Amino acid sequence: MLPLSNDYKENILQTEKSLGYGKSFDVLEKRMAVANTEITFFYVDGFVKDSEMQRVMQTLLSQKKLGGAYETERAIPYVELTRTSDAAAVVTAVLSGQTALFAESFGNEAILL
Repeated sequence: MLPLSNDYKENILQTEKSLGYGKSFDVLEKRMAVANTEITFFYVDGFVKDSEMQRVMQTLLSQKKLGGAYETERAIPYVELTRTSDAAAVVTAVLSGQTALFAESFGNEAILL
């Protein structure tokens, strides 16, 4: 197990490097601001249903405050969600078709959709 950092930016940089972001046009990154908190999604193009991701993003954008990973996980209208603090699990999940969600307020956790 390779633990995620408590530093959001470090997690983003490490995930970009591990996924080959910028080298592979199939690995996508979407950054957004939710309630004055930066969030980042990682996913593989073609593995994500646009309508489902749009619904998740709209739900997040409607939040007045973005809490930790546990609170955010409970607010997302998606069937299969899990939290992890394992960086290797994040990379495996994204390459297997899931979406990883990081936020400044999540500490050393990410949400996998």
